[in-house]
Amino acid sequence: MTISPPPGTAEPARAASPLTISEQGAFWVGVGRKPTEAGTAAEAAMYVQFQIPADLRYPLPVVMVHGGGGQGTDYRRSGS
Repeated sequence: MTISPPPGTAEPARAASPLTISEQGAFWVGVGRKPTEAGTAAEAAMYVQFQIPADLRYPLPVVMVHGGGGQGTDYRRSGS
């Protein structure tokens, strides 16, 4: 069974080919250390995760910044 979009609406965009990642990684920036009663805690840090596609199609990267008091690891899938 094929489901078509309602008349007057555009078809969803389709990827030309699968995305191939040439490089990826993660690191922390600006980590400070704060002594607490329970031990040393990290503070004022930013978690950075990146993926570089093999086929660069656009001149500028996509940058996603989390908010709301969480940390950058919020974007990671569980178990990864």
